[in-house]
Amino acid sequence: MTIRVKEKLKVDIPEFINNPEKQTHLYLMPPNSYSKIETNKRTRLRLGYSQQSVYDYSTNSYQYKEVQTPIISLVNEEGIRTFDKYGKVTVIIEENQAFSDQVVMLNVLITDIFTVISKDVYQTLNFPLGSSMNIPLKFQNEHGHSFANNIEGIEVGIELSHPRVLSASLNDFNSSLSLKAEGSGECNVIIYLLKQP
Repeated sequence: MTIRVKEKLKVDIPEFINNPEKQTHLYLMPPNSYSKIETNKRTRLRLGYSQQSVYDYSTNSYQYKEVQTPIISLVNEEGIRTFDKYGKVTVIIEENQAFSDQVVMLNVLITDIFTVISKDVYQTLNFPLGSSMNIPLKFQNEHGHSFANNIEGIEVGIELSHPRVLSASLNDFNSSLSLKAEGSGECNVIIYLLKQP
């Protein structure tokens, strides 16, 4: 008897931010953005079934319709670039090796970001002078599903009520906020999404 032991192909898909046991099973991306698909193996991507979100004036609601023109493009068989359209796309992820047989169907949903939330922000309420902290940020839709990690093309702004108390900056993918205590006092930090082009 010959038994072949293989590591299961896994795709990094964000979960509900407050409930790690529930997964969205959706890969959320906003329009006009790019995200590299993170897996535990070398993989290649193929496009599957696509549906575009179209507004139906007779019912005053959005309907999904099959499309012939692409609503996303695959970049170097490793990433997804979205256009200015909304909809759902199935992306087929398969091992990039000879005789590979593992395949994952990734359901990509192109939709707008509804809110920006931060985890563990309560730690900054008593922030020692001269110290610094990184606070993770998550983007969610109106149902609380988290967007993909490390998306290029999301523009975020920061507003400080007292810039002499705190300095603030965002990392490359706007997925964390870096704060540094520059002076004593209180400071409100407002994080907001900039209008997409």
